[in-house]
This record gives sequence, C-alpha cells and structure tokens, in this order.
Amino acid sequence: MKKKLLIALLLTLSFTHSLSASPPLSKQATILNASSSAEISLSATGIYTSKKRFFAKKDVRKYGVEKASADARKAAVYFLLYSGTDPILSTEQEKQAFSSIQESFYTNNNINNFITFEASSISKKVSLKG
Repeated sequence: MKKKLLIALLLTLSFTHSLSASPPLSKQATILNASSSAEISLSATGIYTSKKRFFAKKDVRKYGVEKASADARKAAVYFLLYSGTDPILSTEQEKQAFSSIQESFYTNNNINNFITFEASSISKKVSLKG
C-alpha cells in the first residue's frame, strides 16, 4: 500500500504534552490526490507541544520540526483510518478492536511503513505562545 505525504507543521509552545507512541495530537489531514486506491497524496498537520516549564521556546526551536513531522505522519494515517469519505475503520466493531492495539500501532517505525514519500519542504510553520 503506497501513500504520499505532504506536511504542514503547526508548532505550539505550551507546557502540557509530548509525543510518544500514542495517537496524533492534530488529527488534521486533507486528501490532495487519490490516483488509485493504493496511492493517496495527503497534506497533514503536525503539532509539537513542549512539556518543559522553563526554556520551552528553546525546546520547540530544537525539536519542534522533528516532533511535529512525526505527529503529521501519525495524523495522515489516522485520517485514513477514521476520516474521509471511505475510512478504513468504518464500523463500531472495527474501531473498538483497533482501540485495543492503538498504543502499539502509532510507533514511528510502524507509521513509516505506510508512508513511501514525504515532501522535504514545510508549507507552513507557526509557533504559538500558551
């Protein structure tokens, strides 16, 4: 299954959450082109929120793009699983069965298996305070 991913990043400066093997923070993506059922171009938004109380701005500058890119990859896969006109998980039974493995599914290594191409440019980078 081949998927294309273009990333729009949203970096937030806050003190509450960090990324791990959990579902994406943003959950925002848009289908740009679906040339076949096996190849879909998406534009996804990634969010990185610093958990540091002090020097959070420095933390976002250092790790923000990397962590927000990882969140955007997760958001793209999340969008294909749950959203759109024809989501992969369409019934309530499928969603409940997936929720039991959700934590282990959203690891970076597993998500990267679903993405064959990622644009090297960032379309938008926004930092918010608070």
